[in-house]
Amino acid sequence: EEKRVTEAFRVRVTELQPTERVANLTIRGRTQADARVSVRAETGGNVEQRLGKRGDKVAAGDLLCVIDQGIRNTTMQQAQARFDQAKADYEATESLVERGFATRSRLRELRSALNAAEAALASANQEMSRTEVRATAAGQVQDPMAEVGDNLAPGGVCVTLLDTDPMLFAGQVPEASILAVKEGMKATVELVGSAQVDGTVRYIAPAADASTRTFGIEVAIDNAEGIIRDGLTAEAVIPLAPTQAYKLESAWLTRADDGESSSIRLLFWRRKKLVAGPPGWNPD
Repeated sequence: EEKRVTEAFRVRVTELQPTERVANLTIRGRTQADARVSVRAETGGNVEQRLGKRGDKVAAGDLLCVIDQGIRNTTMQQAQARFDQAKADYEATESLVERGFATRSRLRELRSALNAAEAALASANQEMSRTEVRATAAGQVQDPMAEVGDNLAPGGVCVTLLDTDPMLFAGQVPEASILAVKEGMKATVELVGSAQVDGTVRYIAPAADASTRTFGIEVAIDNAEGIIRDGLTAEAVIPLAPTQAYKLESAWLTRADDGESSSIRLLFWRRKKLVAGPPGWNPD
């Protein structure tokens, strides 16, 4: 019977300690304005003036377009005259009632007429105020916009405003990485031309895109100077929470001379330490 012979071989053992590893999530996307607001007319008419031009920065409440007042001015003057007359009649009758020369029922009639005239005047004033189209938000004037002489219907666009502060980076995160991203995390956004800016994760979509299985994400970037433009290709890098990892030297994982066996075949836990040995080695 042939005896089994076990040849002795040298063993080298290396104990590896875990180190902290920082991973980054890279997302490709583009910049987009925080809001795009269409400033619309509340009444119809021809545009007499347009005070904002392309690229102008405006504040909320700034006058942007003036619509021809047309018959509105006449209507307001008539309403004012009727109100003044109703008020005078009421006050005169009120004085007569106090002296006993008029009845209180007549005073109540005149009070109703005064209230109606006051409501008609307020309506005429409101319609007149609608001829001045003002910015509903701060932003930068962009197309589409009305030109002087255009006839605007109620709801027609006077100008379009872009709110570019903050500017947003919009991208898609794969479903495998979405749990690692949280709102409020810091991010570095690299724009075309190698410019880098800091931002903060502001929004994460609650549902995945059905076709790509990715989640939309927005990073808010300070843009008080208006340097960052809408629609730029960009790349965001989000540092993720550090994890524990083991560093293995590449030389340990090279192939043997026969091209098949590896210089390390066994990697396992022993007393909470990672221990490595040669092919076929079993320390137990």
